[in-house]
Amino acid sequence: MIAVAVASDKLMANYDKNRAQMAKLADPRTINMNDAEAEKIINEVAPVYYITGTIHSSEAGAPTALMELALPPRGG
Repeated sequence: MIAVAVASDKLMANYDKNRAQMAKLADPRTINMNDAEAEKIINEVAPVYYITGTIHSSEAGAPTALMELALPPRGG
């Protein structure tokens, strides 16, 4: 299995803060189930996506396609 993380320098500089804010969303008890606070956090944090592409080790197409998703759009 190959794991790839893609992030900007700005996001990596604020990694710990972003992680802490995401943890609050993962357990809303930490913000007393406050929807307004959750909305504020949602508008401030960078989302984290987990994408998988295949279940068979011999399949190469899906993982290759997923790496294409990580590339910036091509001009054209």
